[in-house]
Amino acid sequence: MNARFSIFAPLFLRRVAATMAALGVLALAADAVLRVLVVRAFEGHGPALVQRVLAHWPHRSLGEWIRTIDLRLARPYFFGVLLVVAVLAFVAVIFERREVYRRWVGPARAAELGWVRAVVSVAALSAVVVEDLPSLALVDPSVLRSHIPFVSLAWLHPVVTDAAVLAGLQLATAFTLVLAAVGLAARVTVPVATVLYFVFGAVLRSGSHVFHTGLLPLYALAVLSLGPSGAGFSLDALRLSRRGAAMPPPSARYGWVRYAVWAAVSVPYLQLAVSKLQEGGLLWWAGENLKTYIVTDVLNGPNPDATFPFRFPWVPMAAYSFFGLSGLLIEGLYPVSLVSRRLRRFVPLLVCALHFGIWRIQAVRFIDAMIVPLVFLDGATFARLRDRTGRVLSRADDGSAGLLGPAVVAAAFVLCLVTQLGFKHYPVVAWHMYAPKNLDTVARYTQILVCTASGQCERSDLSDAIGYFRGAPWALDNVDLGAGWAKTEAVLASYTRVRNAGKAPPDRVATIEVEEWAWDFEKAAQDPRRGTRLRNRTWRAPSDDVVASP
Repeated sequence: MNARFSIFAPLFLRRVAATMAALGVLALAADAVLRVLVVRAFEGHGPALVQRVLAHWPHRSLGEWIRTIDLRLARPYFFGVLLVVAVLAFVAVIFERREVYRRWVGPARAAELGWVRAVVSVAALSAVVVEDLPSLALVDPSVLRSHIPFVSLAWLHPVVTDAAVLAGLQLATAFTLVLAAVGLAARVTVPVATVLYFVFGAVLRSGSHVFHTGLLPLYALAVLSLGPSGAGFSLDALRLSRRGAAMPPPSARYGWVRYAVWAAVSVPYLQLAVSKLQEGGLLWWAGENLKTYIVTDVLNGPNPDATFPFRFPWVPMAAYSFFGLSGLLIEGLYPVSLVSRRLRRFVPLLVCALHFGIWRIQAVRFIDAMIVPLVFLDGATFARLRDRTGRVLSRADDGSAGLLGPAVVAAAFVLCLVTQLGFKHYPVVAWHMYAPKNLDTVARYTQILVCTASGQCERSDLSDAIGYFRGAPWALDNVDLGAGWAKTEAVLASYTRVRNAGKAPPDRVATIEVEEWAWDFEKAAQDPRRGTRLRNRTWRAPSDDVVASP
């Protein structure tokens, strides 16, 4: 960069911050004015022009108009914030990487990068061992699809339809991840584990949607595959040390690869926070909104009575607001830890606690996301190993050698910006989770009732016969009471065929009823039925599969 200009110049940064703050104030002011005009127009007052505009859409409620105003102002503003951050990050790590290195990256030891490799591999392993991938072969192939751009399901068909191949894929992925975690032949096992884990994730999602569980370890493994992650904290290093080999000194190369991993696992949280503000407005964290998401998720699960909202119904709405605001702040601060050594000491641990709370309160498991933030732990534990005095580093270790680390960091911010537009393909996907704001306290959920020939009915998530659906309501991804009912029938037929195998005639599935419900958990909290059934459809097993009991 020209010596007369730097993005780190205090005057430049102050101007950028002041501009974004001024635009934010203008957006809030415009939101307040438009809200007043719309409310007065609904009351029959205010400018005639506003009343004529509202008259063109008489079916819209006041709440819908206010939500529209919020989104029209919030979406461009927060996308602009994300754009500015991405551009500044790109310019900084590519053109001013020496300054970035001195301020935030610093040299790292081989053992510190080895710790990152071990944590990431264990996180990926946790996402592999909890799945029952071989049972995917029991699902009708007609409902499967490929989420990888330009890759047809026909390419994956030999894998997804053979239980033995699926079991081999899962076992091979787990085995190579164990080798990568302990650092045995890391130069080979880390890239191989990355490829196998990528294929595992593609196959796993073929019967569901592009969910986010397990993606963070994949991003980190891809970065580690490009760097020397096995030189420390590994069996390879132990073997070499026993032969008398000296450990490599701290270097910028290790520091940049570690920093690139930090960026790969934390930058997606920037999109999580921004998308919530874009889609839900500044008051996304309101307790009514968060509780609606939580109640909906647990009602879609197999055992809602054992979950937090129903075990502790006395928890006030203010507590849910606290949960929402805390989560939003943690998501926003996590990527900021890239430019703050102090935040790195505690924010990653708060992220672990956040996902643990989501698991216990919302019954949504992000085990890998509880483990991955530990890659920052060495930054706090071994802080004394890094240069923190501000002294001038030697030219050999000033952070300018090589572009791999800076390029990965820049790519993380650029992809964050691009996917914000709604990209939904594996493995690069928009991180828009629980972003829209609910306008009411109505939980809309789906339940599946399985009835046997003897007349007994029970609720099921289909995982009792097909383990692939265990752990998350992925069966509901294939449930459509409208135009997609044919696909739903194919899933239910697969379930029935497996469930009825070896069963006595009275215990065989005869019918399966799929119901959609809506429940206002605030106004009708004591409703024993938990809402009103909106619609339902019944699937009947073929007569050949069911023999009535005598």
